[in-house]
Amino acid sequence: MDHSNRQLTHGLGGDFQPQWSPYGRRLVFFSSRAGNADIWLVDIATGALTQLTSDHALDINPFFSPDGASIAFQSDRSGRLEVWAMKSDGSEQRQLTKIGVSGHFLRWSRDGARVTFRCPCGGKPQTYQVPLSGDDPARSTVKSSRCSYVVLSRLSLLMDVVGHKTLLGIACFHRQAREGLRIPDGQSRIDYPVWSPDGKWVLFDRFRPQGGDIWMIKNY
Repeated sequence: MDHSNRQLTHGLGGDFQPQWSPYGRRLVFFSSRAGNADIWLVDIATGALTQLTSDHALDINPFFSPDGASIAFQSDRSGRLEVWAMKSDGSEQRQLTKIGVSGHFLRWSRDGARVTFRCPCGGKPQTYQVPLSGDDPARSTVKSSRCSYVVLSRLSLLMDVVGHKTLLGIACFHRQAREGLRIPDGQSRIDYPVWSPDGKWVLFDRFRPQGGDIWMIKNY
């Protein structure tokens, strides 16, 4: 199979945790390239960058809504990490939760009306959903399973990282693994792989001592 790698961002500060827009034309990620951890967009075709947040707080872990109109993210503007949302152009930024959020896991409901997140809950983590409308969050009824919190391709493959050096594609129901990319550079590490909406590309961030950038691999 023909694999090809392409670097999408360049520059100082580090670019991390990219996520696709619904039609695969843009990526949202967080970066400290402007001196603070903020949310950015990059146009895949042109490489043009747009800064969406500029608060002095920590803004991380962005994720597009299914229609591409909104972006959920985590911010500690209130004193601890909470779930926030904004329009995809960076406008109408607002806090959705007041119970805390942990980990790197934010996902939207299919109708784009709610955001699923993990609450630390005093040392007893729980999965919650918070409505975009601003109503109080509720315990999620989603049952956990072997493939609950990973992004699947259309072929029911999940992506995993081994030792921050190797991307593996795993058939979720058959436990078959196939190596997709190995980084031989001893100083580099790779993280947070996600599939494109059409299942043809895999995004990941690659961190090196001089900073991190966003890469993608084709035809995995």
